[in-house]
Amino acid sequence: MKDEKNLLLVDDTELFLAMEKSFLDRREFILHTARSGSEALEKAQTIDPDLILLDLHMPDLSGDEVCSRLKKDPRFERVPVIIATSEKNPPTLARCVEAGCDAILPKPFNKEILVRTILEVLVVAQRQWRRVEVQIPCTVRIEDEELGSTIKNISEGGAFIEVGIPLEKGSVLELDFTLPHADYPMSTQVIVRWASSFLRMTTHAGMGVEFLTIDQGERELIRSYVETRHKEDMRKIIGVKKEK
Repeated sequence: MKDEKNLLLVDDTELFLAMEKSFLDRREFILHTARSGSEALEKAQTIDPDLILLDLHMPDLSGDEVCSRLKKDPRFERVPVIIATSEKNPPTLARCVEAGCDAILPKPFNKEILVRTILEVLVVAQRQWRRVEVQIPCTVRIEDEELGSTIKNISEGGAFIEVGIPLEKGSVLELDFTLPHADYPMSTQVIVRWASSFLRMTTHAGMGVEFLTIDQGERELIRSYVETRHKEDMRKIIGVKKEK
C-alpha cells in the first residue's frame, strides 16, 4: 500500500475547494481538484485517484451521475467515492446510494468528520473485497464434529464466524450456510486465516476464514448480496427507505 494517497476534490464552488484543501493539508495526501463533473471524469483518467470527494450539485453533471459513471467503469469501480451535500431530501440522498457511493458527507464541512470519514473509507478500500456485517446461521463441520454457529461478516472472499473456541490458523473445514435474499444454500471448504479467542477480547471470539471451493457463480451471488446489504446499510445511516 503506497504511503501517499491521491485525492480528487470536486466542487464548482472555489470556497468549498479551498476549505477542503485546508482541512486535508496532510503529508499523506496529494490533492487534486476539479470544478465540474466532466472535469472530474477527465482528471480521473490521468491521476489514478485513491479517493474522490464529489459535490452533489454541479451545473454540468451531478455528483451522483459522476459516481454512477465511475462505478460502471472497471478501472474505477473500486475507487471509493464520497458525495458531499447539504441536501436532506430523502429521494435525492437515495440517488446517491443507488449510484454506489461509499459515504455521504454533510455540508458545511466539519474538519474532524471530513478527515475521519476519508481515512475510514480509505482503510476499507484497501480490502480486496467489500464486506458487510450480517447475522447468518451456519454449520461448521470438521471430520465427524458439527457445530452450529453464526457468520458475523461476509465478503465474496470469506467470512468471520463467531465461535467460542476457534480453530487454529491453517485448519481446513466445511462450512454450510444459506445466503439471504437469494435463499441459496452454499457448502464450501474454508481455511482458517486468523482467529480471535476470548483471551483476546479485541473483537468477537471467532475465526476469519477464506472460501476455497465456491465457484464463480456463487462468488457473484455473494458479491451481489454484499452490494445490496451495503446499500441497505447506507440507507439506514441517512434515514431513507428503498423506493418500491
